[in-house]
Amino acid sequence: MKDWKDLLLEIKPLLPEGTLPGDLECSFCLGKGKVRISCCTEEPVHDSKFCPKCNNELDLNTCPECSGTGYEPQ
Repeated sequence: MKDWKDLLLEIKPLLPEGTLPGDLECSFCLGKGKVRISCCTEEPVHDSKFCPKCNNELDLNTCPECSGTGYEPQ
């Protein structure tokens, strides 16, 4: 049986933007579901592909806070 996060990931692309007003945007990935995380500080990096401290290129990963849903965990 799928949980609500799996179902939301399946239907989210099919819904018009703003259809789920009760769901708050994830503050870690800014609602994108994907985020680059600094290898030095483990903080999200939103404005660059590179770590602000050591300048290493960062991979785009599924957000660990919202598990890729883009919404704040319930």
